[in-house]
Amino acid sequence: MKVALINSTFGGISGSGRHVCNLYEYLKDKCEFQMLDVNSVGYLNIPKLKSLSFYYNVRRIKIDADIIHVHNPKFSGVVKNHKNAILTIHGDYITEIIKEYGILGSVIARFLKKNVDLFDVITTVNPYWAKIRGWKYIPNGISLDKIQQIKPSESKYVLFVGRKDKIKGYELFQEISKHIPYPSKMLFDNPWEDVISFMKSAYCVVMPSEVEGFPTVILEAWASKCPVIASKIPELQAISEGSIYFAERNIKDFSNAIYKIIEDGEQTKLIEQASKIVKKYDWSNIAQQYYELYSTYERA
Repeated sequence: MKVALINSTFGGISGSGRHVCNLYEYLKDKCEFQMLDVNSVGYLNIPKLKSLSFYYNVRRIKIDADIIHVHNPKFSGVVKNHKNAILTIHGDYITEIIKEYGILGSVIARFLKKNVDLFDVITTVNPYWAKIRGWKYIPNGISLDKIQQIKPSESKYVLFVGRKDKIKGYELFQEISKHIPYPSKMLFDNPWEDVISFMKSAYCVVMPSEVEGFPTVILEAWASKCPVIASKIPELQAISEGSIYFAERNIKDFSNAIYKIIEDGEQTKLIEQASKIVKKYDWSNIAQQYYELYSTYERA
């Protein structure tokens, strides 16, 4: 079975990049992979043109695979002439695009949907979006053995981990930081090992997002025994299982939540609950679900 994995990043710090890298690592002995990322097909390193140029380059390449597995709706147009096609969506592209681009976002979402609808199977990492959109739910994964090998940092912070994007709430976190008596730190482009190291010694990780999928940050925090405080939004509530402390998206509520976690002993309860559930998200389990999906094409 040969599978073409299509995503602009492979490994690195991005959630989808790490997702694709782990999928490859855990299934490379069972599947033959054709990797199509910026390193293998190239792109223009110009802001606003990176994704477009990568997509254009992929369209020019002959894909020699039994299955195409795309990991971003922006690249969904590559499958027009391929029968066996899977799209994995790491959030909800419709909601994210509309929040980011407004009226123009609605136009972009409608354009992308025409290509998205061509896929045989659409998977999502979040059960809430699976229910809302009618997609197949396969959760995000975590490499527990790799995290266990990383030593904690000697510094202790209230952390923000994510990309510098308004919908991730980094501006709100900056304001929250001014209202709490604890040191804070924002991690954007730090090496993955450093992020885990900071998490292992952190007071907590704060996620004041507007919209989400199933952030690997949450799984990494759970595996690092770091409490998570997140926006009270339905997609995150759907994956909580009692291991996330929720706050309304305002400075006061998040500040109070941080204080309660640190001073009122809520850390222990969240850490204990996270330790019970995080094992089921190990990549050995998640990769098997993708392999079973791939195998349906062999039986068809």
